Amino acid sequence: MTFFYVGWRPLRGHTLTWTWVRVGAFVWTLALTLSSTGWSGDYGPQTEAVSLEDYSQVIHVAADSSAGAKADGTKSAPFPIVAKALSKATPTSRKRVAILVAKGTYAGETIQMKEGVDLFGGYSPEDWTRDIEANETVLDGEGKQRVLIGANDSRIDGFTIARGRTDGFGGGLLCESASPEITNNVFENNGTIRPADFNAENTMHQEGNGGGAIALIGSSPIVRGNTFSKNKTEVGNGGGILCLSLSSPRIEGNLFVGNVIGEKDEDTRSSNGGAIGCSHSSSPRIVGNVLLENHAGGRGDAGGIYLEYHCSPHIEKNLLTRNTSDDDGAAIYVMKGSRPTLSFNTIVGNAQGGKGGSTVRLSKVGSAVLNGNRIIGNQSTGFVAVDSWADTSNNLFAFNKGGAIADSRGELVCTNDTICDQPENGVSIEQGSVYLTNAIVSGNGKTGVNVQSGNIVFFNCLIEGGVFQHEEAGGEIEVNGEIPGSLRGRENFDADAKFEPDSWEGTAKSISYDAGRFMTALELDGSNAPAERAVGGALRVGESWGIVSKVNNNQVSLWGDFTEEVDASDGAIPLFVPSSYRLTAGSPCVNKGKNLGAPLYDFDSEARPVHRITQGSVDVGADEFLAE
Repeated sequence: MTFFYVGWRPLRGHTLTWTWVRVGAFVWTLALTLSSTGWSGDYGPQTEAVSLEDYSQVIHVAADSSAGAKADGTKSAPFPIVAKALSKATPTSRKRVAILVAKGTYAGETIQMKEGVDLFGGYSPEDWTRDIEANETVLDGEGKQRVLIGANDSRIDGFTIARGRTDGFGGGLLCESASPEITNNVFENNGTIRPADFNAENTMHQEGNGGGAIALIGSSPIVRGNTFSKNKTEVGNGGGILCLSLSSPRIEGNLFVGNVIGEKDEDTRSSNGGAIGCSHSSSPRIVGNVLLENHAGGRGDAGGIYLEYHCSPHIEKNLLTRNTSDDDGAAIYVMKGSRPTLSFNTIVGNAQGGKGGSTVRLSKVGSAVLNGNRIIGNQSTGFVAVDSWADTSNNLFAFNKGGAIADSRGELVCTNDTICDQPENGVSIEQGSVYLTNAIVSGNGKTGVNVQSGNIVFFNCLIEGGVFQHEEAGGEIEVNGEIPGSLRGRENFDADAKFEPDSWEGTAKSISYDAGRFMTALELDGSNAPAERAVGGALRVGESWGIVSKVNNNQVSLWGDFTEEVDASDGAIPLFVPSSYRLTAGSPCVNKGKNLGAPLYDFDSEARPVHRITQGSVDVGADEFLAE
């Protein structure tokens, strides 16, 4: 199985290919390959071959088995239900069991997984060949019970896990101190019920029933290559996955689409994290996923990922697009001692319905490290810190309606960021402190930097106009020089950054939506198609922003459904791919940066000459120019 993670390129013109390699029965590892081809468009479940030689006992299950009392789990006489097969499985420390389940729907009581036993769906009952798409194998909660309970040293692969419902945690699957492998499944229409003792009069955060699809409590499973679609909580965090109490799963290569939390939450703010919710020292590894059109309701925060109470996840190379929230943090919300690392994510076209105005938000002593992210075309401010602090480097902020960065009573250290083309201010500060080094701030609609109150320090930055606004200090101030006890700047300059002229404009003559692949297709009008670099990056269609999933001849595909918001009546839908914001050889930003404290790599993961004195200084901005 192969995944192609987009939104980050280690070398110009190349992509990363992560290949899962199985060693023995249970251990998976990642092989990394550089490729000059574009992203394949694969995501979510894939049919993987099962090596039956790794198992000393193999049991067969078929929903339409006619063996009756003669059923013994063989190919010719399979058991009719999964629970019967589990009861006959006899694993030991040296003897593993595989249960092969044929296509069909399996309902009944909640399935308790078993240590040493792997469940594989997607088999044909005629010849026992495997194709999980052609042979859909459904574990059905019937809207009245949880579907599965997890176990250590086990695996669930190739099933549709649907219609689970519980008055507790985990509508589809509950793992409590249990860490199975959860791979290549579809979790669909699972949910949790609002707690009976829920106090709707209390408008503060309360504990609901979280984990619409999966709830992890003190568990750290592998969650790889699944699709989470239309899972819900009535009240509770984590529409797709909830991580509680020291849970640190590996969440990799999954698609989260259309998950909703807080359907019966009367504005209590107890439903957060439309796709993933993390709490109480949980630190998952969230890598290479697509988070699309998830929503946090009930005045909840974070349509995408929510973190509270000392969580420190690693969030890398994900695509977050078109997620929404009733309050703050349309894509990501961080609070109460949590400190994630956000690296090389592409965060485009997210929007919140509330008043907070933020795409990625820190508050209530949250903190974060942001490196190499592309935050583009969101409906509100790209990054907001309130009573919090962050280190940001190599990030690109462009076309965010509310501005790029807002700091309120926080402290930010921003190094080698590119902040361009926001309709509003680039950076806004209210009673906070920002240290801006090696940054490019240009092309923003109002002013590059606006300080209502607080402090900003500039070093080696390109600041358009050479000035910024400071209301308390009297308005327009030059970025170089000092105001005693408050402001200072050194080696800053005003110039045209001379980015690569690689933006693209075109028109589409028609638009359609493929609900099975969660993609909108745009048929171009015959003009040239955007370059390959557009795949995994931002595109504006009409007035809406999205992430390109494919470019194929005369067709461009985007993640999500744009058909209801794009006017296609005149057959000329305007399309726009923004500049890559990479520097050219003649840019005044080349070798103009300050090496001390600069990041080792740029937003393409290309090395900077930080400790290579003979090679000159680092460049200003998120890109490090390398001569071809």
